[in-house]
Amino acid sequence: MAIADAVRNGKSTTDRTMSWQLRLAGRALRGLETVWPASAAAAAGWLFRAPRRHRQPDHERRLLAGAERTTLRVAGDALPTWIWGQGPTVLLVHGWEGRAGQLGALATALAGAGLRAIAFDAPGHGGARWRLSSGIQFAAAIHAARERFGPPRAVVAHSLGCTATSLAVLQGLQPQRLVYLAPAADLAPFMRSFGGMLGLAPTTVERMARRFERSLHLPWDTARLANLEAAEFLADAPLLVVHDRDDRETPHHGGAAVAGAWRQGRLLTTQNLGHHRILRDPAVVAEVVGFLAPG
Repeated sequence: MAIADAVRNGKSTTDRTMSWQLRLAGRALRGLETVWPASAAAAAGWLFRAPRRHRQPDHERRLLAGAERTTLRVAGDALPTWIWGQGPTVLLVHGWEGRAGQLGALATALAGAGLRAIAFDAPGHGGARWRLSSGIQFAAAIHAARERFGPPRAVVAHSLGCTATSLAVLQGLQPQRLVYLAPAADLAPFMRSFGGMLGLAPTTVERMARRFERSLHLPWDTARLANLEAAEFLADAPLLVVHDRDDRETPHHGGAAVAGAWRQGRLLTTQNLGHHRILRDPAVVAEVVGFLAPG
């Protein structure tokens, strides 16, 4: 099954399957970049923006079952959306290749503290229609949620969802408080790592970045550094950054840099939770609720 087919059919692939698929893709792209460098960059960019979908575990299904189900309309897509509780709105934004259900433990706890928690499957993710995606499309969904449900009092975001939230801040979003779980300070290393995994030349990776600028209508430097740049646009909003020292997907030093860039930034460092268990760890959930709860 090709990578694109796996994504389109909503199926996750094993690491072994991904390994040979990426090796095959890399071999084809390396051959292409010697003849048509621009086409190689376009194809690599397509792969970079094609999220995989993973099987939803039972505990997430149970958390979603306790919420009100609705949809959020964004650029012709109907994004599955869930609402827990009543009160001031907290918007929850999952990360790349994630889904709303991953934030269910946080959402139910926030609802229990007198807040209305809202989470959606971002474009190209979860139960949304298959498509290429990006932080820009995540940000568009955040703005759509603001229009539909009103300005959020706070935003809780994970991984790429943090970058998307920061992009939304650069575009005018003004929450009173923010919680960033495992944010990246700079997206450029992720693109370079992707290119290195495929064995692409640095010039091809640079072409990928330039193509992003043209297709997404946003300077690459703004997109990749959004979590740092947003600090100047929302200088008075307190930010809590929670990042695990053992995170193998977004390094802990990135979260420390993001917290340090914000005037009212605070870093909470955890250990042995990695990139995803941090979302449902009881101590982390309690810390987030305490940071956001009214009064």
